[in-house]
Formats: sequence, structure tokens, C-alpha cells
Amino acid sequence: MKIKSAPKHLCTYCISIKRHKKIYIYCSKNFKHKQRQK
Repeated sequence: MKIKSAPKHLCTYCISIKRHKKIYIYCSKNFKHKQRQK
């Protein structure tokens, strides 16, 4: 999982979820697209 200050959608399959005041991005197609806000 990549940790970034401003995570962005990398493809059309990416989904953003807000948990504990942090943004998480998950991808159903490419699992390398996983990101979390700093």
C-alpha cells in the first residue's frame, strides 16, 4: 500500500473509501493501486 498526502484514482476501477478521517483507495482490477492518506 502506497502512503500519499493526496491519493488519486489511477484507473476507472479505483474506489475511494473514507475511514477514521483518512482516505483509502482500493482497486478491484489492479491491486498495486492501493493507497492511503498520510
